Amino acid sequence: MPIRRRGDRWQADLKAPDRRWRVSFATEAEAKIWEADQQARMARGLPVEPPRSSVAHGPSIGLKAACERTFENRWVRTKTEKIRRGQVAQLVAILGDIQVRSFSLHEVDELRRVWNADCNSAGTIRNKLSALRVVLQDCADRGEIDKVPAIELPRYKEKKDRILTLEEEEVGLAACRPWLCNLVMVILDTGARIGEAVALGPDDIIKDGRWLRIWGEKTGSDRAVPLPARAAKILREGPLSPGTSVSNVRNHFINEFRAAINPRDTQITPHTLRHTYASRLVAGGVPLPTVQKYLGHTGIEMTMRYITFAPDTGWDAAMSVLERKSHDEPVAQVVPIGPNSVPRAA
Repeated sequence: MPIRRRGDRWQADLKAPDRRWRVSFATEAEAKIWEADQQARMARGLPVEPPRSSVAHGPSIGLKAACERTFENRWVRTKTEKIRRGQVAQLVAILGDIQVRSFSLHEVDELRRVWNADCNSAGTIRNKLSALRVVLQDCADRGEIDKVPAIELPRYKEKKDRILTLEEEEVGLAACRPWLCNLVMVILDTGARIGEAVALGPDDIIKDGRWLRIWGEKTGSDRAVPLPARAAKILREGPLSPGTSVSNVRNHFINEFRAAINPRDTQITPHTLRHTYASRLVAGGVPLPTVQKYLGHTGIEMTMRYITFAPDTGWDAAMSVLERKSHDEPVAQVVPIGPNSVPRAA
């Protein structure tokens, strides 16, 4: 139904599956915006959201403009600039350029559904929803919405990193198509993130073929890692993936590599290959600071998670010092301590 004038108000007439809505607004523009928003919601299978009375006469802004404004004010020229840019772009790509004042928990549910379908971890979803809350809080501070919806963030699950055994590696590789098999082997041999690995090629082999240059997708800087013969042979043959997106690579990994090992083991993800690489280095005696450099971690705290894989050589080293095994070194005299001991004169 068209927007109609009713006295000094404008009425939007909307027919939903469950009922008919007749809502009045102060201006024709507000009525059209609300009607367009609700038609977009119904197209996504969401219920009609009644307008909030206190902001019905206030300024209006779309999600895209709100995200761009918050990004420019909060995240430009920060360490998280690249990550936040991708996160706010996803918000608009999934929800469209809806009016922020019509935002509700139904939109949050839609975001969760899409991200879960893309196999995002709880931590990743938490970070994306946190970015959304910053955008909505900025709108609330400017009077564009009443308040920020109570968005519940996923809790981090306390669990150990999933590490592949050599047997699991063989089973998974045997089930993969050739290009995916090559990609998995390169990540296991170099510790590259999946987004970094798909961009690798022969030109990244440096220093007489003994090292590989990886451009860090998170840090924005490159790093050099040792290049085993298996990975070097694969990279010299050409691109690792046939022009497919990272999202499709993840889907192939889940449907082939994970399915061959255990389709119910949701901890097996492409990032599991990186955990496996790091754990094998630490177990082989490579110092944690060196592993940190190869992984491209900005702080040692992230690398400390692998310390449990370090070989236990501490006892021998400690005893060689404490027992003073060198015969040339004098053994200190044991001095009794107690109420009856007599202090020596200086």
